[in-house]
Amino acid sequence: MFPSVTLTIKDVTSSWAGLRPLIHEEGKGPSELSRKDEVFISPSKLISIAGGKLTGFRKMAQRAVDIAAYELASEENRDFKRCFTDKIILGGGNFKDEYAIAGFAEKMEKLTQPSDITTKDIFDLIHRYGTNTENIIAAVKEKNDLSKQGLLLAELNYCIAEEAAADLSDFFIRRTGKLYFEREAVEQEYAFLKEKIAGLLHWSEEQKKSCDAKFMNEYEAVVTFA
Repeated sequence: MFPSVTLTIKDVTSSWAGLRPLIHEEGKGPSELSRKDEVFISPSKLISIAGGKLTGFRKMAQRAVDIAAYELASEENRDFKRCFTDKIILGGGNFKDEYAIAGFAEKMEKLTQPSDITTKDIFDLIHRYGTNTENIIAAVKEKNDLSKQGLLLAELNYCIAEEAAADLSDFFIRRTGKLYFEREAVEQEYAFLKEKIAGLLHWSEEQKKSCDAKFMNEYEAVVTFA
């Protein structure tokens, strides 16, 4: 599409791929199949939803919950609430508007200075944890370790305590997304954190080797291109 850019495989830093769960229709090829999600209710009343796209997962879930509430109400002759999670504020998401985010970020940055912690570091945390970033900053100050490494370790501690991170695969993939979006930073951060998490979770040598192997498999899948 942009031949003048002259990109090569060496310019790719990370990758991922997935499968779209299209609903089979007899006589149609993949490009002809509908991308819409569909709900199926079996004779046993099992509700299944299939198809759709990742970007529509919340609306798909809403449809499934609303149908389940309707079916239960019909069977038991009483009201069941329809889906209302769109009214529930996620943990750390209680900002009034974008100006409140900017003000909060400024406050957090002031708490970390002087140090090598940057404005970007603060905004990255807010993007991931919202107002719960304050808990991470408080932990850094309590340890009197105002540094990038101190902040990283405090973030790991937070993810273990509050977000059920069980290993560094959880941390770098499912909690921070760094393996996909900040891959260049992961190697150094992983080297620093792998002994720290082993101490925090009281791993044996066997557990350390197992978790290290698990992470390296995930890492290789992202950075190796055929």
